[in-house]
Amino acid sequence: MNASANTELKIEEFPGELRFRFDRQASGTTQLVIFVIVILIFIGALTPIFTISPLIFALSMVIVLAFAAWIGMHIVKNWNKTLTTTLSVTSQRFEATGDSVKSDWLGHQTRPGNAAALVSEIKSFGYEMGSEDTPSGFWVRCGLFKNFCALPGLKREQCIAVSVAIAKRFPEIGANMQRQR
Repeated sequence: MNASANTELKIEEFPGELRFRFDRQASGTTQLVIFVIVILIFIGALTPIFTISPLIFALSMVIVLAFAAWIGMHIVKNWNKTLTTTLSVTSQRFEATGDSVKSDWLGHQTRPGNAAALVSEIKSFGYEMGSEDTPSGFWVRCGLFKNFCALPGLKREQCIAVSVAIAKRFPEIGANMQRQR
């Protein structure tokens, strides 16, 4: 669980294509706090073992500290990492690639970090508030079995701007869509 600090949405126009690039800085602060709490709980749970057997306590501490070092290196490596997601829209297809592209529990992804749909399959697109298992952001709805969050983390106003840009550039898409509120 990362808290997003800085975000930036860029809209680029190409011949026959509209591309949305969403960059967000992920901070590892939440991960670090949870990590420290878990390590303190483990050390606290091991303390009574010291009175029973100092050798078992020492071995247990070595294992806990090795695990802590491994997790700590992972947190430091990903500290303030820039997450990028791109949505490419043509008159025929929507394709999302990058970090955190999500489909719902019945959704379909061509591979992790990549989801696509033909325009003829799309029922609606727009902002959708997330739940415990799904992110908030710009969702593409194709029906019960094929839905995906193309730009996770986008706020409602940004999603409206994406929907308007798509409708302006591709009026044939915008006229047939039921945009979500």
